[in-house]
Amino acid sequence: MITGLREAIFDASTQLGSAACDAGNHQWNSEGGRSCPKELTSCCSQTVYRCRVCGQYDHGEKGGPGDTDCSWSCKFKECEND
Repeated sequence: MITGLREAIFDASTQLGSAACDAGNHQWNSEGGRSCPKELTSCCSQTVYRCRVCGQYDHGEKGGPGDTDCSWSCKFKECEND
């Protein structure tokens, strides 16, 4: 019941959006991760972000927080299979 209520509240806020999101000022929250697309090995990871206001995802588009994560983490990668 509580989970359903949380989802309904999130859906309502997503539909409303905000002027800040329209201007590109999202409030990013981490929501999982994936391998960095800039790296050919699986040594680097990248956080997937979702705006808690409008629901938009950032999967590492240039200039976004996921892109920054990937660029930073690949500099300091530690991989056993290098």
